[in-house]
Amino acid sequence: MNKFNLLFCSKSFIFAIKMKKIVFLSTILISSLLFSSCKKGFNFQKESLIQLSEELQNKFTEDAWYTSIIIRGQNGTHNTVVVDVTKDPNSLKQEQWAYDGGFWEKKSNISLEVEGEPTNYMFQIDNEISLEFAYNLIDKTLDDLKNEEEILDPLDVRTLSIRSSSEMNSKEEGVLYTITIFNENTAKSYSYVYYLNGELKNKNL
Repeated sequence: MNKFNLLFCSKSFIFAIKMKKIVFLSTILISSLLFSSCKKGFNFQKESLIQLSEELQNKFTEDAWYTSIIIRGQNGTHNTVVVDVTKDPNSLKQEQWAYDGGFWEKKSNISLEVEGEPTNYMFQIDNEISLEFAYNLIDKTLDDLKNEEEILDPLDVRTLSIRSSSEMNSKEEGVLYTITIFNENTAKSYSYVYYLNGELKNKNL
């Protein structure tokens, strides 16, 4: 084999190795992206709830009106989000959407029957309600269970619900934050309900 053939073969061999490396790295990258998308979701930590707030405003616009935002989860994994939302309150029509595994899916259409202005029964993110404020209520609930109720068992947040009550005289008393905590040792749940301003309405222990 002459020098030209030897040089050509060597370059071809190096090129083949580089191509294999590129294919291998691309496979790893694609697998990582698929894995991360499957794992994508929101939990009850402050940063995650702020991200969810941004996600909702990006998905449904900052001007969207809601009657329900519910986050359900277990041990901070595979949490789902379900919202009842409309971009046009006067239409008396809402859509229910669910977020699970990184994807939104429309679940149903909702018809409303209300007296007076529809927006009197609805709320907007970062206007009447705040998911960052909801995190403060979660922290407040866990603190109450530990220090006031003296429950020192491992506790897990299971549900955060922000909903308009079916019987509403005012938003201050009609839009409620509900937080459900699960006691992993006793398999018992605790439910705390707060008014819009964060004042405790009741707790079920």
